[in-house]
Amino acid sequence: MEIVRRDNPNKSGRTGIFSASKGRYAFDFANHESGDETLIRKEGKLTPATWEEAFDLIGRSSRRFGDRDGGAAIGVIGSTRTTNEENYLLSKFARVVLRTNNIDHHRTADFPALAAALRGKADATASMTQVSLRQRLC
Repeated sequence: MEIVRRDNPNKSGRTGIFSASKGRYAFDFANHESGDETLIRKEGKLTPATWEEAFDLIGRSSRRFGDRDGGAAIGVIGSTRTTNEENYLLSKFARVVLRTNNIDHHRTADFPALAAALRGKADATASMTQVSLRQRLC
């Protein structure tokens, strides 16, 4: 199966028909062939490996850095391609297992969905004119 186009089922994108350009066209990673092979560095060169070998290397390296420098030496970055629940589990793993609070991830806001949820609620939204006026007054 190959993804050729992504549609936005709730039609909340910029055009009201499709997702914004990034969401509509940034799906090529799902079909990219390089994602099929796991690589680890052995003797300075990237070498094909099993997932078990890769996770073992990650675990040993994390433990070594954590034991030597403490949790502050480790950082964890989540993904925009995972759910909030998966990023929560990643942050829990970082805090409990890796003993670090250095956690970040990038989530892009779905402004059209937010605006739709707030529509009709008194004093919950502001027009662009109101926002612009407020910025000029501050």
